[in-house]
Amino acid sequence: GATPERLVEVDGDRFQTVALAGTISEEDFATKKWTGKEITEHKIVADYIMEQLSPISEKIQLGNTETIKAGSLFHLRSTISGRLASNGELNDLVTRLHPTPAVGGFPKNNAIPFILDNEGYNRKYYTGYLGPINYHINDNEQSDLYVNLRCMEISDKTITLYAGCGITEDSDPHKEWLETVNKMKTMGSILC
Repeated sequence: GATPERLVEVDGDRFQTVALAGTISEEDFATKKWTGKEITEHKIVADYIMEQLSPISEKIQLGNTETIKAGSLFHLRSTISGRLASNGELNDLVTRLHPTPAVGGFPKNNAIPFILDNEGYNRKYYTGYLGPINYHINDNEQSDLYVNLRCMEISDKTITLYAGCGITEDSDPHKEWLETVNKMKTMGSILC
């Protein structure tokens, strides 16, 4: 995997996650600003995460939206941090966060059944999550999980690359396809 998206990092009762949505290529970034499509896509994810985590969090904060670079692509990212309420656990965070709207659609109750009925392939590990869980540093229990995006599956004589894009009502299918191709370049570059 080569994911730019952290699902959640937990250190004791403190957590940090990100809303990472909205993507443009390096070439487009040099010539234009973020469009309403990318800003809306990002806002959907940020609002969803805040709504999901507020009931189990204390002092939850949504950071400023910033532009970050991952490979040859630029993304909109906002850091979300807080403290778990006294009854909160890692499992609560993961259950509320995963799948994010970026991989499971929105609203989740309608989108996931639609994806399962219409997507036409088994995602396997793609859009799952991975990383160390409950390791100990300085007497604190820590976890660091990432959404498994931009990944590769190698089996026998077949290599399958996985990547996707956030589709909204303002999406242009051709541009979304090009975004997906650009995202696969990260994993594809190690095959050459």
